[in-house]
Amino acid sequence: MASAIVSSKIKMLVPAGNARPTPPIGPILGQRGLKAIDFCKQFNEFTKKYEVDTPIPTILTMQPDRKFTFSCNMPPTTWLLKRAAKIDKGAAKPKHEIADPFVKVLLLLVVVLELKLYHNYLKEENLN
Repeated sequence: MASAIVSSKIKMLVPAGNARPTPPIGPILGQRGLKAIDFCKQFNEFTKKYEVDTPIPTILTMQPDRKFTFSCNMPPTTWLLKRAAKIDKGAAKPKHEIADPFVKVLLLLVVVLELKLYHNYLKEENLN
């Protein structure tokens, strides 16, 4: 009985320019027989345009012969908003406390969503 070629996908949130083959990245890739150091070198080179430690959602696709490719998306919107508002975390009591003036955060949200739409548009253009 022939087995079909299966590729597995791994979703990770990796810090830009600071990927290291230590936990959690090392064990995740090591379980699947990938060399974490190779991924870290390629990822750090790819994300050198980002500010260091920016969380980058990454999807790593692994082939059966242990070759891999990865794609990176924009940082999470919540991270961008917290950074723009200069806060470490949101309100301790949502709907009772406000972490930052609402108007400023709302305007930043619009800008971020426009960037995400543009990013998705560029990805679709590259596929065609």
